[in-house]
Amino acid sequence: DVVQFWPLARTLGTIVLSQPQILPSIFKQ
Repeated sequence: DVVQFWPLARTLGTIVLSQPQILPSIFKQ
């Protein structure tokens, strides 16, 4: 559901912006 997805997407975006180095570690798995 899109309504459920948006809060998760915003939270994930905030984490990525505050910790850019977290992205490579996620995609390496």
